[in-house]
Amino acid sequence: MLEDLGELRIIVGNVEFRKSKISDLKNLEYVGGDLSTFGSDNKVTNLGKLKYVGGFFYADEELKSLSNLEYVGGDLFIALNINKRKLEDLGKLRIVRGSLDLHGVSHLRSLNNLEYVGGYFDVSNSKIASLGKVEYIGGGLFLKGSTIKDLGNLKYVGGRIVLDEEQAKLFADKIRYDEASDSYFFNNDTNYIYSGIDDYKTDFIEALEEENSF
Repeated sequence: MLEDLGELRIIVGNVEFRKSKISDLKNLEYVGGDLSTFGSDNKVTNLGKLKYVGGFFYADEELKSLSNLEYVGGDLFIALNINKRKLEDLGKLRIVRGSLDLHGVSHLRSLNNLEYVGGYFDVSNSKIASLGKVEYIGGGLFLKGSTIKDLGNLKYVGGRIVLDEEQAKLFADKIRYDEASDSYFFNNDTNYIYSGIDDYKTDFIEALEEENSF
């Protein structure tokens, strides 16, 4: 049974730690495919130097910080049981190209550097007060039951917004109600284009390729 990643820095494909005793990813910086730390015999509680996950990331409920992780190319989910989620800090996370589910995460107070969510973004029933630096959400936005009182830098939401009555009043100048679908939508900046994804991938991948020739 695997107990230590040693000096391993790069995994080009998928990796799952279900049958391992690894709790710290240490020097691992890059996973080209999917990453799952859920259900491992010894909970993965430290992501170490990990910066990049090319596919989805399915994390265990014991994880408290995303640490140095900046990019997830697919969905990011923290455990199945929302009552056991211990996440406190998104660390350096900037981009999630899929959906991001933070529903019911009670220990998290800030989204830190997060700018982009390509799918739906669920912060319902959370203690987060502001969307902070988030500019782009490609799918729906779920705010109901949260303490969100500030939409921060938000410029685009691709789907409907689910929120409570108080939030609807608070954000009245930024959202619109569609009677036909009985839904709220964001007043999008139609000229807005988020370019951070390509810039980030280019800089990071080129640096890795130049150093490691993979």
